[in-house]
Amino acid sequence: MYPAPTPMAMTDFTQANMPNASFHGFNCQGALFTQANIPGAKFHDSKITGANFFRAVMFRADLARTEAQGVNFGEADLRGANFREADLRGANFVGANLRGANFDGADIRGANFTFAQVDRRALKQAIRTDKQMRKAQDGGPKLFWVASF
Repeated sequence: MYPAPTPMAMTDFTQANMPNASFHGFNCQGALFTQANIPGAKFHDSKITGANFFRAVMFRADLARTEAQGVNFGEADLRGANFREADLRGANFVGANLRGANFDGADIRGANFTFAQVDRRALKQAIRTDKQMRKAQDGGPKLFWVASF
């Protein structure tokens, strides 16, 4: 058993440069990671509800089993990120790059993927109820976006 981590709720990491940083099991609710450079960051089993990752660079980040309701991932670079079994209800992925991301067992109900670049099969195993899946206008045959209204 790990010792209880220091809470980092509401902490400002705007434009921070922290490749491979570990936030495993931390409480980062409402934290600001706007434009942060955190590729390979480890957020698995953490609480990041309401956090802001707008335009963050976080390719290959591990967000498995993360509580991430209402998180803003708008325009973030999330290529190859792991969202397996994460709670992403109401999350914002507008314009995000999610190519190669894993959403197996993730709850994406109410999440907004408008203009996101995401592999069609990536969301196939996710838990979702949104029916507004349409092929992207310019994303090619393997990309699509989900509109949540």
